Amino acid sequence: MQSLQRLPATAHRSLHKAGSAGAEVVLVDPRGTSQTCPKCGTLKAKTLSTRAHACACGCVLDRDVAAAMVVHHRAFGLGSGHGLRCVSGRVAA
Repeated sequence: MQSLQRLPATAHRSLHKAGSAGAEVVLVDPRGTSQTCPKCGTLKAKTLSTRAHACACGCVLDRDVAAAMVVHHRAFGLGSGHGLRCVSGRVAA
């Protein structure tokens, strides 16, 4: 798990602001979120110019929507792998 001291200043401010408002913040490893299928969890490398996520499982979404779904899944423990985890294997940024 990543140390809170190593988080960027913006993350510290967000954590403080959320805490003072009584909200909970869930830290999620962002690596590979735009490469991961939110439906089946497989990784598919994409260039930044590729704006659509299309997987062999039939999932077709806007790339940003798919990545947001993966972040949601990780934050709330849905599907395979969640939270601050290491993404195994190499993925394109």
